Amino acid sequence: MSSAPTVVDRILGMLAAHTSKAPARDADLLARVGGDETEFWTAIEALKASRQINVAHIKRASDPAAWLAIWPTGARVGMDPWKTLNANGHFSPRRTHTPRHFPQSPAERREQEEKQMQGHHTERADERRKTIAKLVAGKPIAEGYRIKQVAAELHISNQAVDYLVKSMADGNQVARGRLPGEKSDRIYDPKAGQAGLQRPTPAPAPDVDAQAKGVADSEPIEFALWDDGRLSIYDGGLLVQLASRDTARLARLLGVPGAQHAAHEVRA
Repeated sequence: MSSAPTVVDRILGMLAAHTSKAPARDADLLARVGGDETEFWTAIEALKASRQINVAHIKRASDPAAWLAIWPTGARVGMDPWKTLNANGHFSPRRTHTPRHFPQSPAERREQEEKQMQGHHTERADERRKTIAKLVAGKPIAEGYRIKQVAAELHISNQAVDYLVKSMADGNQVARGRLPGEKSDRIYDPKAGQAGLQRPTPAPAPDVDAQAKGVADSEPIEFALWDDGRLSIYDGGLLVQLASRDTARLARLLGVPGAQHAAHEVRA
C-alpha cells in the first residue's frame, strides 16, 4: 500500500509540464494543489532551498498586476548537511520579498535610478537652504557669514553655497552684500537690514578764515636779487639761494619781460 503524495510531490508533478518560457502561475498552482495555503508556501520555500524550482515576479503589459511565476529546474536534490539546509532556509520557510516590479531594460532602470537620485538631491538642497537661513537669522550685514564660512559649516564647496544662495531669490530669508573695503560677499538676514554697519564720518570742512589769518600773521618772505644774477629767498629761519642760471629759468617760468631775450643772448 503506497503512501499519499506529499504537497511537495503534488507541486512537482503539476510543474512537470511547465518551463521557464511557460511557467505556472502561483494562484493557479495553489488552486490545483489545494489544501492549506501555509503548507503550500512551506513546500515552495523547501523546493527553492533545494534548487528544484525557480521563481520570478512577472508583470506583462496585459497583466493587471504582478504575479509569481514558478517552473522546475530539473536539478536533483542535493544531499546537503542540516547546517547548510538551515542556512539556506530549509527549516525556516518564509515568503520571498522580491520587488513586485523592477524595470527590465537598462534604459528603464537608469531612468528610475535618476529619479531616485534627483529626489534625494532635492531633499538635501532644501535642508541646506534651511540651514543657511538659520545661520544668518537675525544677523545684519556687519555680522553676516562669508561664503567660505558657510561652506565650512555645510561641508560643501564655495560654488555650491553660491548656487544655493542664488536659488533663494525671494530675498525674504537671506541677502548678500559687502562692507566698504571688502572683496567678498557676506550673507545676512535682510530683516536685520544694515544695522551695525559703520558709515565713515565725513571730515570737517577746513576753516578758510583761520588759514588766511595764519598766513597774514606769519612773517613775510624776503627776496634779494644780486647783480651777478643770484636770487636769495629768506623764510624765517630758512635761506634758499638760487644760482644765476636757475634765476633765469624761474624768470622765464614766471613770464618776466625780457627774460626770453636775455636767455637768447646768453646762449649766443
